[in-house]
Amino acid sequence: MRLLIYSGTTTLASALVQTGFLFAQLTILTMLGRDADTGVFAAAARIALLTSWVQWAFSAPFTPLIAQSLHTPNAGKRLNSTYHHVISGVLWVNGPFLAGLIVSAPAVLGLFGPGFTSGVGALVILSLGQWANSATALTEEFLPLGNRSGLALATNVGAVALLVAIGVPLGSRYGITGVAFASAAAIVVVNAVRSVQIYRLYGIVLPLRTVLVAGASLAIAVAGFTNLAWTWSTHPGMQFAAGVLAAAITATIMWIFGSAEDRRALMALMYGGAARTSDANLSG
Repeated sequence: MRLLIYSGTTTLASALVQTGFLFAQLTILTMLGRDADTGVFAAAARIALLTSWVQWAFSAPFTPLIAQSLHTPNAGKRLNSTYHHVISGVLWVNGPFLAGLIVSAPAVLGLFGPGFTSGVGALVILSLGQWANSATALTEEFLPLGNRSGLALATNVGAVALLVAIGVPLGSRYGITGVAFASAAAIVVVNAVRSVQIYRLYGIVLPLRTVLVAGASLAIAVAGFTNLAWTWSTHPGMQFAAGVLAAAITATIMWIFGSAEDRRALMALMYGGAARTSDANLSG
């Protein structure tokens, strides 16, 4: 009973800290006297967080598998393989989406009004942070389900502490762009730490080829279209079109240079949804 109470309490606290990450970002801006920028930053952050919806879709079918496999002897290899499918599936959706979002960032923020285009730099940086989050999708689920909720809480507290430590000086000097950089840095660091944790504790490794191919695909598409699209400041429709093209090119490069497993994950995603993708190789 004591272990149950401890696990439940620390898991709740960890979730609250993780949820409070956005509020910490806005609080930094308010403390620095940049109240006028909080609305712009909140809009940019919420748009970048749209990628979380994809991870939540995979979370429902995958998290029970984590709990079952972590407590079943000799199930680690199967869990590792399935997790690779999950990462691949998330990147198939979020990689092209984020490429298109970065390329069309001025037009996207312009939908909220002319004053919001000042947050373009912040949106780009936050989007890159969310790409890193997608490349390590659902790492935060392993520790609580593996009876390591205290470690999960400490990791999330560390992420917020890092955000504050570098967000205050960067926000003071560079405004919302500085806070966005601090946020992205904290996301990258905390997910890197989580990846090391699940490797050391459970032997779960990230599919490096999948991550590298997806990252290179996004970089090529963004580098090829961003400067051109952003010069069309008076033509948001063309910026959106450039974003769609960048997304298509990202997906195409991922298909050409991705592994056979990655392509199978895409087929499972297209014809069976997130649940099928997360369970794509369990019948084998």
